[in-house]
Amino acid sequence: ITSMDDSFNIQGLDSLSIMMFFIWVSDFFGIPEDKFQELAKQKEFTIRTLKDFISREATKTFTYDDAMAYSKHSFNTDNPKF
Repeated sequence: ITSMDDSFNIQGLDSLSIMMFFIWVSDFFGIPEDKFQELAKQKEFTIRTLKDFISREATKTFTYDDAMAYSKHSFNTDNPKF
């Protein structure tokens, strides 16, 4: 990714990856599934499209520290199992 206008190639992801991406964004930003269906139907899906969508539809916001704590919890980086 070199620009906000680069394509977010969602068609290049397998179905599990797509599902996990939408679950994560939905959970993190509090965006309902029906709103994501609107986003997924867009033909022009760029990084900017995703950013604008999240900015417009998010019901939760976070500080950088909140996001890092969420990431650590979600990915269990303090106690890796692998």
